[in-house]
Formats: sequence, structure tokens, C-alpha cells
Amino acid sequence: MIMRTLRTQVKWIMISVVVVFVVSILFMYGGGSRGGKSESEDYPVAEINGMTLMRSQLYRSMVSLAEQSGRKDISAQDIVNFRIQVINDLAVGDELKKEVKNRKIKVSEEDVNASYQGLEDQFPTRESFMEYMKQMGITESKLKEQIREDLSRRALIQQAEEGVAATPEELQEAYDALKDMVFSRPHVIYVRVADFASRDHVAQEAVEQMQDGVSWNAMIATYLDDLRDFTSGDESIPFAENRVPPVLWDAMAGIGDARVAGPVELTSEDFYVLEKVSEELPQVLPLDEVSGDIQEMVLAQKKQNARNQFFDTLLKRAKIKILDESLFVAPPVEADVDSQVGEEGEVLVVEEVITEEPVAEESENP
Repeated sequence: MIMRTLRTQVKWIMISVVVVFVVSILFMYGGGSRGGKSESEDYPVAEINGMTLMRSQLYRSMVSLAEQSGRKDISAQDIVNFRIQVINDLAVGDELKKEVKNRKIKVSEEDVNASYQGLEDQFPTRESFMEYMKQMGITESKLKEQIREDLSRRALIQQAEEGVAATPEELQEAYDALKDMVFSRPHVIYVRVADFASRDHVAQEAVEQMQDGVSWNAMIATYLDDLRDFTSGDESIPFAENRVPPVLWDAMAGIGDARVAGPVELTSEDFYVLEKVSEELPQVLPLDEVSGDIQEMVLAQKKQNARNQFFDTLLKRAKIKILDESLFVAPPVEADVDSQVGEEGEVLVVEEVITEEPVAEESENP
């Protein structure tokens, strides 16, 4: 599908449901407290709906987000943004839990068991799955409880997407914006290729034989000992302008009604004989041909917007109090450093320090 390629190029801004789920587990089962003293190397950094977030928890969650980003170089501003994202995700996760309860959303045992089985099926045996859970300190009942909560949150989010539709005007607008970049097809010529190395005179003989009607396979069989490389009669290579050496493209683009071109000198040690198999002229796919992909894209974006608005409402409703503001503000000056060493000896690579404001703001409530 065209959309598979398109989705790798378009990044939607959202709060990840998966991150909310994973970070919520850490918060609820990783030592989140509602008071008490901490060790000297650990201390409370924020309160979210009355729950205390420790610095160690913030760090572990921030590292998890950084790893999920897949980025190799992480700036000081990125680190701050990851910390803010952890706060936001925890707040939204807690508000989602409240909203599920308020709306009385129920998840069937069948759905919970199916999801649990899906996790188990990712392991070669049930025994290896149980051993993994034992090593992670997770019981079957606790995992199923988290699955139930996750499924109920997903059902809640689906409610926020209800009623979303794409109008014909929106489809046309999206098509007009993307047709030249996504829905255009270049000029492509499918070619069989034989590399005669430096034997240009032998390549000329092969061309003359094919001009007299000899088939490609027969020519290859005749000159097999003279060839460095070749495509068989059942194969072809797509030539597109600006995707192959210009001398090869020019030879095929100017072939006219002929079947064979060459010898084409690519280097002093590469003389090619080329046979044209088929040709696809450049074109822009019409809207009616790609309307399904366009509709899928527009609906995905509108659903994402609906989710973002819902998450934003929940985030504004949460009571967030930052206890250590220094962790959520990037250094105000540029630093010539290659890396920043985090807790537990982990190195976070730093390219530059960006002094712009964080991507999100925390609301502080007494």
C-alpha cells in the first residue's frame, strides 16, 4: 500500500498510549509514594494527582522514552523534553484511569485472555514466557490486571474518535498537496543488461546479432565466456532517470523503436549491451485511483487530532506540582560537550544545547 511509505514520512504529534501504559506500570508498581523520606541520592521531583514521583523513577522512564525514540544523538533540550513527557504521560494515564471508572467501561475476560495469549505466543514456549515474567517480578494476575486497564483505556480513546469522517473537500485538498510527491510515477524503462567488461568489439558483435533477430538468451549463450555479468531472459532491471548513470539512461531513453542499444561504455572496463523489455511513461495517479489511500490518511490524521484534544483535556485536568524545576529547564548556554553521563553510568550523547522553551508546560496546582 502507498500509505505504508507515506506513514514513514509523516510524524503525528501525540501522547503515546503505549508509553502511558508502560510508564504507568512503573509509577504504580515501581515505588510511587504519597509521602515519607527518601534516601540522599533519591528525592521527590513532582507530585501528580497527589502521588509522588521520585527522581529515580523519572530517570528510568526518561531513559525508556529516549530509547524508544531511536535517536543516537540526544541534546540537553531533548532530555528536558523527555522528562516533561514522562510527567505528562503519567498525568494523562492517571486521568484516563479515572475516566474509565467514571464512564463505567468494562472489558470482557475473553479480550483480556486473548491479549494475554498474544503476549505468551511471542515466546517459543509457555515455560520461557513464565520464566521471563518471574525474572521481571510480574505475576500472571498482575499482568492481566494491566492488560485489562490498557484495553479499557483503548476503548475510552476509541470513544474520542467516534464520528470522525473525511469530506470530499478534505480528500481533494490532501490529494492536491501530495500528488506530486507521493502519487507521481517516474519514467521507467525495464532493461536486460550484459556487461562485456573491456571486450567492446565482442559487445559490438553481440549487438549486431541481436539486430539481426537473435534472442537475448541465445546471445548470452553464444558469448557466455566473454561476459562479466548479465541478466537472464526472465529478468529485467528498472531504469529511471537520475537513478542510473546518465549514459545508460540516455542510451535507453533515445532507443526509439529499436530493441537493443550498445555497446555503451560506462568505463574503459565496462561495455554494456542493453535490451529494452518494456516502458512505463511518467504519470500522476488520478484521485479516483488513490482515493482509498487518501481517505485512510485523512481519517488517521483527524482521529489523531481528536485523540490529542482528548489527551489535552485530561492533561489540563490533572493536578501537577513540580518540586524540582531545575530538571525541567535546559541549560541556557551552549556547551561544547560530547556526552552527558546519566545515573548508573549511562551515557546520553549531546550534540548541542537548544535554549528555546520546553515543548510543553506543566500546570502547578497547590
